[in-house]
Amino acid sequence: MIKPEASAVQAVLRLVSGQQPDDHTFSSLEAFKVLKYHKLLPIASLFLKKIPRWENSFDQESLQKIHASTIPSKAKYTFVIESYRDAHKILNEFKPLLIKGIGVAQVYPEPWVRDPGDLDIIVQKKDHLQASTALLDSGWTEVPTVHWEKSQSIQDKYGFARVFKHPENNSTIDLHRDIVDRTEPFPMDSEFLFRSTRKISVADNLSIDTPSREVHFAVLALHSVRHGFFRIQWFLDLHFACQKWQKGFRFDRFYQFCRKYGILSAVQIACAITQRQFGTKWTPVPANHMVFPKEVAVRRRCAALGHGKLVKKGGIRRISAMADLFENPVEMFNYLRTISFPPRDLVLENSGLPLSWIRYFTRRNNVFLNIISQYSGIRRNQDSLLKILE
Repeated sequence: MIKPEASAVQAVLRLVSGQQPDDHTFSSLEAFKVLKYHKLLPIASLFLKKIPRWENSFDQESLQKIHASTIPSKAKYTFVIESYRDAHKILNEFKPLLIKGIGVAQVYPEPWVRDPGDLDIIVQKKDHLQASTALLDSGWTEVPTVHWEKSQSIQDKYGFARVFKHPENNSTIDLHRDIVDRTEPFPMDSEFLFRSTRKISVADNLSIDTPSREVHFAVLALHSVRHGFFRIQWFLDLHFACQKWQKGFRFDRFYQFCRKYGILSAVQIACAITQRQFGTKWTPVPANHMVFPKEVAVRRRCAALGHGKLVKKGGIRRISAMADLFENPVEMFNYLRTISFPPRDLVLENSGLPLSWIRYFTRRNNVFLNIISQYSGIRRNQDSLLKILE
């Protein structure tokens, strides 16, 4: 998406968080494009009906398209719920947990206004192969993803997820054994999640298990900032979760989880973005008085929120986004080293065999030098970047 007008983005942020419009003018066409790109048309329709003052800010054609999104959105939500019901019958013996998607939709004013996306399901490591086999035996088909062709021992070693498609429709399951696999920054196993869970009702005769509010919030926050791209919806998840989950929030459990996996800095950045964009009154991590590197990370994302991309180049976009989140320079350097020199058994020849050590180091050393060069250029420009973002 081409970068939209700032006034249109700010109007969208106010609308989808249920705030009254302010006195600033904006292009209704630009606002509509932002709503559509970020899959926010259903929640915009809901608040347009609840807050009539917004109706005067949009042209009739845009209003009609926004309101026309409600029926498909309700149908899609029901469709995904029924797909989960089918999956739950197969996976129930493995006591699966559901995260994100319909697992967080309950914090919204109406769950159907939140685009459900894929079904992110977590099972314990010991059950992952058996659960995958159960889905395949029930007619689900595996969808090719990164590393899906690797041997079972490699997949087990690094904790890769597997993706399965429903036998009768297009809904998919991301079947995880770890929240974040062990080739990614902030590798995060599922052990902590299964210690404390909560059950929520999502439909008639269908309840799902999700992580505790504290752990689920931390996972959502990390997810919202750990990519080189993002959706406004991810921060809206945090905004509504803050409103719904504040009472009885277990700070001891929350900080224990964040510190165990070294994600407190990333979660604080996500909270700061949420607070600044939606005026969120309470977040579990104080988001005021950010130190310089975190302030840059927050402002970069706030400035790019409308079009959802930090920079144009794909590889360095992801790298620069991730490097903002680490708690100290050592972690940041280790990340740059790891992506430059990934495990050799994941870097294969065309024959399917691992590269020789000589070819591996020759190729990967060039990658490492290129990454360091590009990344250093980004960091050198932080002062000017901060002034631009202001």
